[in-house]
Order: sequence, then C-alpha cells, then structure tokens
Amino acid sequence: MQFNKGWDFTFQCRIPRCLLVIEDRFNPGMLASNKIYKIHHATRKEVMGSLSGRLQRGDVIIKDGPMATYLEQKGLSNESNAWSALANLEHPDVVREAHEDYIKVGADLITTNTFPASRLALETVGIAHRTQEVNKRAVELAIEARDRSTSEREIAVAGSISHFLGWEQDDQGTYLTRGRANIKQLRNSLQEQAETLAESGCDLIILEMMREIETASYALEAAVSTGLPVWLGFTCRVDGDLVRLGEIPEYEDGASFKDAVSRLLPMGASLMAVMHTVVDEALPGLEILKELWDGPLAAYQHSGHMERPNWQTRNVFSPEEYLVEAKRWVGMGIQVIGACCGMGPEHIRLLKDRLPEQVASKS
Repeated sequence: MQFNKGWDFTFQCRIPRCLLVIEDRFNPGMLASNKIYKIHHATRKEVMGSLSGRLQRGDVIIKDGPMATYLEQKGLSNESNAWSALANLEHPDVVREAHEDYIKVGADLITTNTFPASRLALETVGIAHRTQEVNKRAVELAIEARDRSTSEREIAVAGSISHFLGWEQDDQGTYLTRGRANIKQLRNSLQEQAETLAESGCDLIILEMMREIETASYALEAAVSTGLPVWLGFTCRVDGDLVRLGEIPEYEDGASFKDAVSRLLPMGASLMAVMHTVVDEALPGLEILKELWDGPLAAYQHSGHMERPNWQTRNVFSPEEYLVEAKRWVGMGIQVIGACCGMGPEHIRLLKDRLPEQVASKS
C-alpha cells in the first residue's frame, strides 16, 4: 500500500478483543512518527489466566486508584445526582485518559467508571433508559485505554458495581441519600448492570463498597450469574472492640463484619477486599478476612472525606504515607493493592515502584 507524505492516517482493526490505533501525521519510512502502538489481542480467558497465575504464584498485583474523584482532579464536575456516571457520555476522552494515566504508572488492573451507573442511580438524572449505553461506553473506554498502551503488561479490566443508588436534592440543593429501593427494583438493577458489563467485554466484575448484607448478596448473585470472576469489596469501620460492615451508621444495617463475611462467603466470590475504608481502620477488617477466607485478598482505601457531591482532599495521605500502610498489608499476605477516593496516579506509581514483587508467604 502506498501512502503520500503528510497524509492524515487513522486505522482501527475491528477484530474482537483487538484494536490497533494509529493517529498521527504519516511520514514515509516511519510508522506514525516513530510512535509505538500496541495491538491488544488477548482473549478474556487469557487475561484472567495470566492474572490468576500471578495470584497463585504470590505476585503483588497493582490495582488502579479512584475514578470519580480523580476525574474531579482532572477538572470535571461531579455535581450530579449520579456523581461521575455522566462523564462516560459527556467527557469520554477524559475518562479514557484517566485510565491511561493509571496504566502508565503501573496499574495491572483498571476499573470502569460505573460505580454510580446502575439504572437506579441514572434515573435520578433522567437517563435510566440509557443505562446499558452508559455502562457499555465505560467498558469501551477502559478497553481503549488498555489497547492504546505501550505496556508489555497484561492489563485486566474490572467492571465496577456498587451500592450507590444516586442522590436526591432538597429545595436548598443539599444532596441527600435516597431511600432504600424495593427488593425487585434493586435485584433487577444489579442484574442488568452485571449483564451489561459482562457483555461489553470486561474481564471480571468487582463489587465495591458493599456495606449491607442484603445488597451485597443480591450484587453477588447477579455478578456470579454472568460466569465472570467476581471480586467482593467491603467497606468497614471500627466500633469500639467490634469491626462493623459499612462506614456511616445511619446508612447501614450495623452487622458485625465477621458475621457479614461468614454469610457471604459461600456465594461465589473469587477474591475478597477491604476497600474505601479509613486507612487506619482497614487492618482489623483485613485480619478478619484472613481468618475466614483462604483465597486472595485486596486492599485499597480512601483518604479525605465527602462533602456531597465533591470529595475533599484536605489532609489526604501522601503517596509516601500510604505506601507505609500498603507495605504493612503486603506483609500480611494481601496481594492486590490499590487506592480509592482522594488519591491518584502518584500513589499508584509509588506502590508499583516500592512494593515487593511478591508477598513473603501465602500461608
């Protein structure tokens, strides 16, 4: 094929699970100005086989950081009842770039911007009818970011599902927690999101910020039914001598974390995590998981606090401070380490650079 000097050249290979993107001024004798582009052609089975093998060997896996609060750091507004979900449609380039940022600093796993993208959440902004579109686009953006990467690492894409039902606003514009959905609505919403994420091409499903046993059980049921691996992420808090499920008493059922984990263990998750938990309170929850579960574990906590609809980053753990805690988690055998709300790529970069490549022991 002949190309004339100075042509604008864009080519995309549409073979499933394969994407080649070349976008630049083409010069004879040079492929897109000497840029290196990656053709990603690994199947979902190959991606998860690689990840599973690394977990079995005891490798430390670096997960990405937050999406919603990092999108804020990149200049987007989350002033919406559906938090960051609309960015998948309105600012796809920024969402894709956020994923790329995490891959560049060493993330082995990236998470779709779908934490707030269930039908129940999207109905608060009048686009429940676009639920599948929002979730599909989120997966596409994560996969595009992976496929544009020059990294030799095999990057997994996790489809995020959470407890989040969206917010409501009063006459003064104050963001309020929505009331509980009825069981049928909740189960249907979770099932639709799980099926859409799976059909759109994510490699696994990650259930995030599970803070009630009932919601977690329905989310697990929906996610496991897709046939994909399911990672179960709990939020917990210390209450005197007891570790409880959830972070804010008035929003949760107050179950003990140990009882909650025991009840959910038989439902088919392949990894358990303590996530979006105050950094200083994560360790007791992780110790309970280690006591009850002999499979792989993950830890990724938040820093700062929410003043709806925005995350406040005052007094956020520095990358160096967070690394100290992460080393402690790895030391107890936690293999998947990332970060949550308030943090960003610099935290992930230091985790990648300074954590050991393997846990000392899986026993």
